[in-house]
Amino acid sequence: MPWVYILTQWINNHYYFSTVDNNIFGGGSKTTHNVTGRFGVVQGNGGDLKMGLPLQSVSKTDSKMYHQPLRLSVLINAPLPRIIDILTRNENLKSLLDNEWIYLMVMDPTDDNSIKTYQKGMQWTLSSDEKSVNKTVKKKELQVLVS
Repeated sequence: MPWVYILTQWINNHYYFSTVDNNIFGGGSKTTHNVTGRFGVVQGNGGDLKMGLPLQSVSKTDSKMYHQPLRLSVLINAPLPRIIDILTRNENLKSLLDNEWIYLMVMDPTDDNSIKTYQKGMQWTLSSDEKSVNKTVKKKELQVLVS
């Protein structure tokens, strides 16, 4: 689980930052790219290496983007204690969740497919279809699996 979400978060960040500010975080326009050393591109005949996606990859026109820049949202269908166990063993993934680079929701098949949303510090809120009422799930109620 952890490597998949870190990889998709990297891809998502390429699109996110290239859309938010293509001049700084993106690759600029492909029409004036010059390949440098077979490992990167610069804009025009000099300057810094460009690190993001080209403008043509993220924008439909000069003022309209293909997609709204959003952070990655992930829905997992698995028992919540199993997810908690994985997160406690993976600080990198937990850091991405705590800093809200990834939004995680868990559909727990052992709890009538209820959906719980991750909050900072390994806290979970219960999502409700009726009125968006959030209830905090206490850590004591969850039994962490030990592998």
